[in-house]
Amino acid sequence: MNIFFSNTIKLLRNLNGLTLEKLAKQTKIGINSIIDYERDSHFPTLKNLITLSNFFSVSIDFLMMGSATDYPKNLKLFRLAQELDRQSQPHERSHIEMTAKSFLDKINQKDFTSKLDLSNLKLSNDIKENIKTVKELKNISSKQIADRLEITLGQVSHYQNRSVPPAEKLPTLSDILCVSIHALVTGEILNFSFKDGHFNEIINLSDRFLSLDHQKFLIELMGNIIQK
Repeated sequence: MNIFFSNTIKLLRNLNGLTLEKLAKQTKIGINSIIDYERDSHFPTLKNLITLSNFFSVSIDFLMMGSATDYPKNLKLFRLAQELDRQSQPHERSHIEMTAKSFLDKINQKDFTSKLDLSNLKLSNDIKENIKTVKELKNISSKQIADRLEITLGQVSHYQNRSVPPAEKLPTLSDILCVSIHALVTGEILNFSFKDGHFNEIINLSDRFLSLDHQKFLIELMGNIIQK
């Protein structure tokens, strides 16, 4: 099982003030399944991973790996920051930067490597096709995948043509292919570009180091600015 996933689901549910019943109702995922997820006794299907990712506006990498992932986590934070960056409002961006910096200054930050998907990567919402596309693009053999996943070559062929890989294999598959889990599963690449380089750095640091509570504060602040 994946302890990161169970902890992250609990964290996101509590942050949004949702009971188990409300989360089940709003996502249309059975309450017993959600209870199992939080107890770390059952892992979600790809369909439910996508549903939860969309519902909470976070990457599947964050759902599965928690803070251990080096890929972007809070998609809503990045999307709103991009919108603010496009509007070319330096005063408003400066306000966000100062607020984020005031939170970051209280945190012992460590060096980190931010992983991003290739900006020109063209993927679909079919994970089987995406595995083939990335595998061919990066010249990765079926044997390399089979060896790392500890499966047969026949199973690798199945993942590319017939059946999707089990969710618990996705972190390793992501590592082999050097592409985010989110991109493999949904086709949406995790690569957010900004015109303002300093703003880009602050948002990436906020996504990496700030708590979800502080990120939620920044999201609400950016949302209010954009609506004005």
